[in-house]
Amino acid sequence: MRRDLGKKADTSTKSELSDLRRLHDQAGLPAENPHKGMEMPGMVSSNQITHASALREEYFDNYFKKCLRDHLAQTGRLALGEKSSGKEPQTVSLASRVLQEQDHLSALVE
Repeated sequence: MRRDLGKKADTSTKSELSDLRRLHDQAGLPAENPHKGMEMPGMVSSNQITHASALREEYFDNYFKKCLRDHLAQTGRLALGEKSSGKEPQTVSLASRVLQEQDHLSALVE
């Protein structure tokens, strides 16, 4: 199950990032990442990856699900804020798609 869930989360994230990068470039924003070096809520850190690599079986599964739930919760907060307050139709549309996918993945994590 975790492989299937991981693949679905990976596919969803890559699609969202592709759309975000396209919108970023379209808006003419600077290339540098203003968040570089910051631990963002919901982003899996290198410490978490190290910790997960030492886990086996259901301990890994439970930790993976916890990390994914945290990521989905933060993604949902960001997307909801954009959907509620965003002014650019393309980003509001992306936020709506992200929320739908987040709901789908959240149901699989439970």
